[in-house]
Amino acid sequence: ESVNPFALPVDNPPNLLTSAPPAKVPVAGPAVIAAYVDAKGECLGAVPLDLPFPGLTSEIVEELTGKRFEPAVIGSSPAPSWVGLQARLEGKFKESEAAASQ
Repeated sequence: ESVNPFALPVDNPPNLLTSAPPAKVPVAGPAVIAAYVDAKGECLGAVPLDLPFPGLTSEIVEELTGKRFEPAVIGSSPAPSWVGLQARLEGKFKESEAAASQ
């Protein structure tokens, strides 16, 4: 059984006295998204597989849905297919607030 040598039982944990959440912080990271493209080349939906900021899921799906692609081909016929996309997301936090301590 592993034991944390720094853990001490306390009656009350430390409480944050002042809130200093990050603001105007530049952020960037890679994203991997799977998009479903029909035989006409229209993206019918997307599933984020790996995101640097999990809260962006709905925005990414909305942005890709309806976009046009060159469709996949089987033989000489267009076919529906999933495609993996990689993107680099960059931005800046304009404001934030501290979450409750746990």
